[in-house]
Amino acid sequence: MGTLTTIFSTPPLMVEKYSGDVKTLEEYAESISYHDNQNSYASDNTFVMNDDVFTDLKIFAEKCIEEYTINVFNSNHKFAITQSWITKNDFGQSIDIHSHPGSIISGVFYINLPKDSGCIEFNRGKSVFEIQINKDCSNPWMSDRYRVFAETGYLLLFPSNMLHSVKMNNVNQTRYSLAFNSFPTIPVGDIDMLTYLY
Repeated sequence: MGTLTTIFSTPPLMVEKYSGDVKTLEEYAESISYHDNQNSYASDNTFVMNDDVFTDLKIFAEKCIEEYTINVFNSNHKFAITQSWITKNDFGQSIDIHSHPGSIISGVFYINLPKDSGCIEFNRGKSVFEIQINKDCSNPWMSDRYRVFAETGYLLLFPSNMLHSVKMNNVNQTRYSLAFNSFPTIPVGDIDMLTYLY
């Protein structure tokens, strides 16, 4: 048999469990104001991780971003969390497919994720081949979609340009998640390669 070599690969999804206090974060999420965001709700505050209640979680997220950066970019260049907001999904609500422009690494932290309240689904965007050979094939080369059935207290990191959506909340409990974006601190890049930003 010939050797199969993955030539180009999508940067990975990283999943990490947070050991800090989540109950206080849920109480915060329940107390703040939201606005309608198509088929869900988004917090009016889009810099929630700057609030004191999120200090420990922000430190945890920054350490996870550092680990991701070392493993994926082979660099310890610092990334800064930019905007961060809470999404609220009640029964019957979902979040349409989207990506996060203006960011390199994005994350979602599950403040309260009841069972069947809506998993996150990542989408390749375009099939690898223009025809379908085997509808049941779901290996890393051929999969067009990837669902993550996480739990409360878990953090996910992923490339910001990766398309994703949130499936419908099928239970009479509110689903709270915190989303955030991050970007490398300036300066970044290489002068000789003409990629320098300052």
